[in-house]
Amino acid sequence: MISKNNNSIEKKLLCDTIEQYINIANVNNNMLDDYVSIIAFIIILKKQYPKYSKSFDYYLNMFNSKGFIKYYNNNTNNIAKKYFNLYENNINKAEEIINGFIPNCSNRFINYMIGIGICGKPIDKKRRLLLAKAYSWNSYVFANQAIYYTDLSLNDNKNDTWLLELNGYNYLKIKDYDKALKYYKKALKKSNNSYLYKKIVNIYKRKKDLDGAISFLSLEKHKKIFNRKLYNIITKELNHINKLKQGIHEHTFPGFDSTSDWYNTKFLELRKQYTNIFENHRNLLEKYDLYFYKSKTTNFEDTEINNIIINLIFEDLNLFPKLIEYYKKLNDSGIKSEILFYGKQYQYFFKERIQFCKKIKRYNDAIKICQLAIEYGFKDDGTKSGMSGRITRLLKEKQKILN
Repeated sequence: MISKNNNSIEKKLLCDTIEQYINIANVNNNMLDDYVSIIAFIIILKKQYPKYSKSFDYYLNMFNSKGFIKYYNNNTNNIAKKYFNLYENNINKAEEIINGFIPNCSNRFINYMIGIGICGKPIDKKRRLLLAKAYSWNSYVFANQAIYYTDLSLNDNKNDTWLLELNGYNYLKIKDYDKALKYYKKALKKSNNSYLYKKIVNIYKRKKDLDGAISFLSLEKHKKIFNRKLYNIITKELNHINKLKQGIHEHTFPGFDSTSDWYNTKFLELRKQYTNIFENHRNLLEKYDLYFYKSKTTNFEDTEINNIIINLIFEDLNLFPKLIEYYKKLNDSGIKSEILFYGKQYQYFFKERIQFCKKIKRYNDAIKICQLAIEYGFKDDGTKSGMSGRITRLLKEKQKILN
């Protein structure tokens, strides 16, 4: 027997579902047809949940006042109206729609809405699971519905790792990080799936709780001391978080660390030739991150640290001719790299280093970085005048300081 409190929650969620679909329809190109679909959805909800009929009538009256009910009555082509008439309460059809798609359906939101309408009330295990899937996969705006129906499904099997992960994902949508962690940790306990460590660590990062991540991973590392594979995965994540705590970011290079032609012999040979260059580049980037973070904590006033950073910047920039040579050879070989070396990824690289030199009044070094950027082909810095304009502005600022 469903309590009055549960009835209230259920009614509120169903009404919110209708309102969210109306909001979605308001910004879609196929607005009029979507309104007809929503009216059909409300009508089928009235049949399934007669005790909430008055609440649903509020929305039907609203549509009627704008003339849409008359349009709905005369419409014979609307896909939701057709499917509800043909498949009402057909659990197999609902499953097919929720796990797939309806041909010629106006958009994925309506696709899920039709599946939800056909599925009907969560009166058995299969329907509860389908509703949990439909709301979880539909949109972030249905997060509360997704949590409600996933919880119902977990009542059927509280140890289902897939559902535990799904609810972790649902709570992430509403930024309830503690609840998300709770569900992902339960899933980890039941399954020991290694990818869950990364998911859990990412939640700690979103919480800005690196100490929490370190504590969690350290405990897990101790537990998995006899499982070499998991032990190594946890150690890797722990090293990554410890680096982050020191201000060191993860640096990966598309077209070197990953590419769609990973098993191409030419790529593997080329990658082998330039591995030392890229690893040196990666190490210098990590050292830069470390000392930049240290300098930041001293408000950039420690001259010794600042000198180390300047040396690291120019040591790294000396590698660029070889890095560029690698990407040119990669492209000449016909290997598809995921992102061109001359892409926006390096705009920030140069701008951050130039800004650092400006902050510590090393204008000559800032200008030299701009000149090297232009020499290496990075003329665009995201501004209208590009790197050339940046040099002009730096010269003016330098002159003001001298005067």
